[in-house]
Amino acid sequence: MTAKTARPRLFLFDRPRLEVPLPPSAGALPAWVVVELPGPQSADRPAGKFVADPRLPEVELVLTWGTVPGGTRAVLTVAVGELEWVVEQDPRYPSRWRLRCDPDHCRVWS
Repeated sequence: MTAKTARPRLFLFDRPRLEVPLPPSAGALPAWVVVELPGPQSADRPAGKFVADPRLPEVELVLTWGTVPGGTRAVLTVAVGELEWVVEQDPRYPSRWRLRCDPDHCRVWS
């Protein structure tokens, strides 16, 4: 795995998390820093810029909270480096996140 192919990954399971690969060092195995993300119904909603480990500037992430337009479902924007994900509360499973979809994805244009 090279530094060019190692990119942060977002996992949206029961325990949503962000995995940020660390820079490779000679002879070392690949390593990641894992940051657990709050759920959509979490009472604690940290927002702003965070560094998962102060010794590693590449694990700086930004969390921004909001709601879906015209609704009450939570939206969380997760940014690390030049990558950004927007996740929203799943209406079928309110305790889970899902990737935010285009609201007009089913509209048929004539």
